Amino acid sequence: MDDSCEVHFLSEHLPEPLPTLKAIEEAKETFEPTVTSSKVTRIGEHYVVKRGRFDVMEGWTMLYLRKAATDIAVPDVYAIFTERATKRNFIVMEYIQGTDLRAIWGGLEVSKKEDITAQLAAYFANMRALPSPGFFGRALPLEFDKLDKQPLPDFLFNTIEGVEFGGPFATVRQLGQGLVETMKANRASDPERANFYGRVVPKILAEGTPVFTHGDLQLRNIVLRHDGKVFIVDWGLSGWFPSCWEYCYAIYASSFQDDWHAWIPKFLPESFPECLLLLILRDIYWGAL
Repeated sequence: MDDSCEVHFLSEHLPEPLPTLKAIEEAKETFEPTVTSSKVTRIGEHYVVKRGRFDVMEGWTMLYLRKAATDIAVPDVYAIFTERATKRNFIVMEYIQGTDLRAIWGGLEVSKKEDITAQLAAYFANMRALPSPGFFGRALPLEFDKLDKQPLPDFLFNTIEGVEFGGPFATVRQLGQGLVETMKANRASDPERANFYGRVVPKILAEGTPVFTHGDLQLRNIVLRHDGKVFIVDWGLSGWFPSCWEYCYAIYASSFQDDWHAWIPKFLPESFPECLLLLILRDIYWGAL
């Protein structure tokens, strides 16, 4: 790594020398990222590199989970750095030899689905046990270089013009108001809709303790390694959300294309009123309602 990059983290245990920027740019094998402003490529036998304009907190989050929640299978992180000239961020992480569930779920036997969801149940129980920072937002302990409180990284809190209403929030009620304020900004010509949901949201979203949440749980972000171990990848939308949020987003992201939605309750508690509300809010956000 030369002076063209600002290094935020570098592991002392590398399986092989880190790839050069040239090797990263020329890599052929790519993966489809959730965030279109980034690219994910495989480099050699050991590495996957995510690069682009995204928050490096994703890398710190993975390091945090590997230390604080060791029962959760998360790829190892080998380096986090920023290219000075372009301001692009890079995370060099472990390549998991396996297949994401989106490609194979429909053809799996029931016994294999049961094994996968049992592993996920253990992971999410471990995540729920992580000590809360006492607010709804994004933050990590000092040793992971991210003490500052950041907004929740869910598009429901972002306006079309790019204004964020994502907090951080001290209470669920404040979080719900953030949802309503986003709707007001996006639907300025339709104020009564926002007024209605301003009454509905606090009736449905109950107060509770913030819990650590992946925030983008879907089949494409779950990898089944060749030995049967399940890994969760793509932590860029994680944060401290209400306890219902993970289930609600997982149902939304399932798109009801297969029976995955019916297996989600095996590892996440169902939250029907909250789920229906958030499904409606997401459809309103995208103009489907």
